[in-house]
Amino acid sequence: MNRRAFPEFQLPTLENRAVTQAGFQQRPATLCLFFKGSCATSQLVLNLLRQLWERQGLPEEWVLLISQDNVPETRTFVQQHGLSFPLVVDYPDYRLSRALDFQTVPAMYLVDRQSRILNHTEGFVKPEYEILLQRLFAENGVQIVELFESGANVPLLKPG
Repeated sequence: MNRRAFPEFQLPTLENRAVTQAGFQQRPATLCLFFKGSCATSQLVLNLLRQLWERQGLPEEWVLLISQDNVPETRTFVQQHGLSFPLVVDYPDYRLSRALDFQTVPAMYLVDRQSRILNHTEGFVKPEYEILLQRLFAENGVQIVELFESGANVPLLKPG
């Protein structure tokens, strides 16, 4: 199967260090998650991810957060939500976002070490989210059975 390539990029971290897609080569698969802090669906997905990673003790490097907000807004958002995943900023020109041409945030791309897109979803559709995460875990050699906290009220659908 010929998979679409994730675009080449060089984006700054909050500390103004450059990050490129070369980091994908360090692991079998990476989840790239585009978000806006003002988006309630982005907030839902980021909270679910943070909770899952904390419960399971997963490597944060398996996720790359890509903010569509400016650095001060992103820094405040990250602090308020307790996020510690690697993060870059695709602002103000949204070059990477435009290259992928997605329609809404959150937009999630599962990318392999050759920078090929293995899976993609936008907004929050619980079955699509579950498939994407299970694939991320399988590619990285981990089996996670419970993606959500027991008794958590997770919606089936939440548009971005």
